[in-house]
Amino acid sequence: MLTAKQVEKAKAGSKDITLFDGQHGLYLLVKPSGSKLWRMKYQKDGKGKLMSLGQWPEVSLQKARDRAVDERRKLEDGIDVIAERKAKRAGQSDAPTFEDVAWNWYDNWKAERKSRYVTQQKQRLEANIFPTLGKRPVQEIEPSEVIACVKAVEERGAADLAYRTKAVISEIFEYAMVHGLAKSNPAAIRTKHILKPRAKGHHAHVEVKEVPALLQTVEGYAGAQTRLAFRLIAYTFLRTSELVGARWDEFDGLESDEPMWRIPAQRMKRKREHIVPLAPQAVEILAELRRENPRSEYVFPGQGKAKHMSSGTLLHALTRMGYRGPGTETLMTGHGFRSIASTALHENGWEHELIELQLAHAEESKVSASYNFATRIPDRRRMMVWYAGWIDEQAAKGKLAD
Repeated sequence: MLTAKQVEKAKAGSKDITLFDGQHGLYLLVKPSGSKLWRMKYQKDGKGKLMSLGQWPEVSLQKARDRAVDERRKLEDGIDVIAERKAKRAGQSDAPTFEDVAWNWYDNWKAERKSRYVTQQKQRLEANIFPTLGKRPVQEIEPSEVIACVKAVEERGAADLAYRTKAVISEIFEYAMVHGLAKSNPAAIRTKHILKPRAKGHHAHVEVKEVPALLQTVEGYAGAQTRLAFRLIAYTFLRTSELVGARWDEFDGLESDEPMWRIPAQRMKRKREHIVPLAPQAVEILAELRRENPRSEYVFPGQGKAKHMSSGTLLHALTRMGYRGPGTETLMTGHGFRSIASTALHENGWEHELIELQLAHAEESKVSASYNFATRIPDRRRMMVWYAGWIDEQAAKGKLAD
């Protein structure tokens, strides 16, 4: 016989796992997604049949046993329990499914979003949510089903997408409640109780495969100075505060073969001068900005009394482009370009120490004589030139897909 502890600790595998209780044909079916379902075997007309008795933990081991006893008695009394259940479901056939509600939510939600993001959201609903929850009556979905859905995404290695999946499910249930289609939100569970914590210092960012669409969306943005700011941060992957506060006296050799951006210590998070070797693409953007603002001491001059552009300008632009904002999980921030660069450079074999130096992450104690800022500039320049070419390749993919 099973114990409550065995049921609780049962782990999912790559295939269905069956744990028999030993009474009334009752067993626990553990799905690869992590769902734990109670089933009962029985005979009818000489044929083996299966009956669903609910899902753990909503249905405990003892409750499953009680249900098995009740169903077994009905069978012994000649009651066709399957027909009885079908009749009950037929009476509820008009109840909306999660997918019905989700499409209504989607039609309302997409009105003010960019077409690319709308298409992406549709694909995520169909790939990550509907296979698990789509056909279920929206009022019958339990928290454990939501947990199984988002955990399945997380187990694929898509941690950020798992967070977004839970947020979308929760939004759909809130929509259902507002329209009288559901009485509660089974996704209203604190994320930290479901998913593994995000890494310290995490900033929302799109996945590498989504970079072409992001760059194409940026190219279509109406504000010229903001558009150039996004292009420059894509090539240099600086923090947004470091970018928007740039002064023209920080640049050296823009007309030489070794253009450089020296950001003074007081403008850096770690209060240490930071050197950015500039790729030709970044130099071209700076030349265009100089033509736009020939008299300003700042690369991105502000409006009114502001000395320079605010970091909030980039966030506002991302909101208008559909990557963040009220009612939308945040998909991208200015800092997200740093995460994209780190991922792409690591995936393409660039040295970890080199990447960390260019991100200005390395602690003084870790920067030895062989890894100091001066001696590694040639290596960093080669890396920055390569990365600018990679960004251009992604932008070209975005244009082809448009």
